[in-house]
This record gives sequence, C-alpha cells and structure tokens, in this order.
Amino acid sequence: MKFIVSFFMLVALSFADATIEVIKKADVLPTIAIEDSSKEYSETYKVKFFKSLIADLNVISLFNVDRHHRFSDYDSNTVLLDNRNMDYVLKYNLSSGDGNSLYVKVKLLYKDAEVFSKNYKIGRDDIYMFISHSIAYDINEFMGAPSVEWMKRKVIFSRIVSPRKSEIVIADYTLAYQHVVVKGGFNVFPKWADKK
Repeated sequence: MKFIVSFFMLVALSFADATIEVIKKADVLPTIAIEDSSKEYSETYKVKFFKSLIADLNVISLFNVDRHHRFSDYDSNTVLLDNRNMDYVLKYNLSSGDGNSLYVKVKLLYKDAEVFSKNYKIGRDDIYMFISHSIAYDINEFMGAPSVEWMKRKVIFSRIVSPRKSEIVIADYTLAYQHVVVKGGFNVFPKWADKK
C-alpha cells in the first residue's frame, strides 16, 4: 500500500508546475544633491544643518537624496561636476543676522535652471532644524505632493525623569529640539492641557 501511495505522489509531483514568479515594482525617484555655500558658521554647525536637511528630504520621500556634503558658490546656477548627473540640486547659504538670528537662502535647480527659491529667517541659530523642516515642506508643496504640514508643527509630550518627577516638553517632530516647559513634581499631561 505504501508503494502505491508513493507512486501516485511521485506521478503527481512530476506533473506539478512549481514555478514562483517574483515581480518587483519599484518607483524610480528623481535624484537630488545638496550644495552648501555657507561661509560664516563652524564646520560642526554646517554639518548639523546639512544632516537635518538630508533627513527632512528623505522624510518627504520625493527624491533619492545624495548624502555627500559639497560646497559651491550660491550665486552661480552651474552645479558642481560631481552633481551633473543629478536631476535636482538644492543650493543653500547660511548667514548670521542680528543677535543670534539665522538667515538661509535656498534655491532649487533643475538642469542648471532655477525653479524654486526662498529666503528663511529664524530668531535663534540653535533652532535651525525648524528652517530645515520648512525647506522640506516648501519643496514638497512646490512639487505638488500630498501635504506634510505636520513637519512644521511642534510636539508636546510628558516624560518621567525619576520617581514622582516628570517634565512636559515641547519638541520638533524629530525630537532634535526639546524645550522643557513644566518640571518639578509629577505633572500628568491632561491636568494642564486645554484647548489652547
């Protein structure tokens, strides 16, 4: 009996088609490179801003973002030789203003032609990430993609720092910027939250 069952299984398997077809569909995103034209700030600060901008452009998911930090002249619409094969090039220039304010000039180039430009200003240079978020938001709007308004909003959360001690914090969506607004004691978030 075992022989007959084995024979039928062998015959059945010999006529079976065990082909698996794998279909991979991937959207090809346009490429974008970033060129920094800043002269006033330290290398550490420039790298922080650059990394924040790279992260925000990756979040909007419209581009395949090049991660090389390159420097160029802002006033020229000619891109660096290393970026010639990129679909888009984003050029920016950081400069300081009154007190600790930060000015950022941005332009987006497509085939050496300027297609978008905007100037940004923020009162303190230590909260540069909010300008980075705004740049990504504005490029997303320019490209006509679904809104990413949430990138520009602040996040409020409560964290327990020790037994019976907590803090209420305001942050950007990446949590790179955090400002404690209430601390000391055990502050339960719904106690002080209202419509405002």
